[in-house]
Amino acid sequence: MLNSPETLTDIYEAVWKKLETAASTRHEGWHLVTVGTIRDNQPEMRTMVLRGTERTNSQMWFHTDLRSPKVEDIRKNPQGSLLLYCPNHRWQLRLSGNFSLDPDSAQTDASWKKTSDSARRCYQGPFSPSSPSSTPSTNLPESEVEPNTGREQFSRLLFHIESMDWLALNSEGHKRAKWHLTSGRPEGTWLNP
Repeated sequence: MLNSPETLTDIYEAVWKKLETAASTRHEGWHLVTVGTIRDNQPEMRTMVLRGTERTNSQMWFHTDLRSPKVEDIRKNPQGSLLLYCPNHRWQLRLSGNFSLDPDSAQTDASWKKTSDSARRCYQGPFSPSSPSSTPSTNLPESEVEPNTGREQFSRLLFHIESMDWLALNSEGHKRAKWHLTSGRPEGTWLNP
């Protein structure tokens, strides 16, 4: 089904299945996502790990440090975009929508509890991400710390999808489709690649 879905419905289902797999499988092509926010009317891009999806709400999420500059970006302008590419299937997916932060929910607590000790260390660093340093720095704590240290810096970063633009690259001809998700159900159309 992933190689050659034929209908808009089949493609939409295959896209969501691939997203759901990517959230739990590190070797899936869409596991690492290019995440775009807006800062001072300029795009800001970075790669983040897809941590979860929820199809019924057209939503996906990542983990973020609340001290990160992207958090301020989102507070000022929640609009953003995501770019995913899978070299195995030669599928590109561009998503447009809005970000929101979820620092205090039961779902975020559960996400924190699932993180490894090494992943938690990223939130236990003494300095804010992107802050200047006079030397090369990992920004990790210098010694072992209590396992829940850093939870106050940790949040789920939710992305509410408003549109999906899918492109399948093929030497015999590309295929492209787009869905708008704002009406409560997907409204799809074919596009010329």
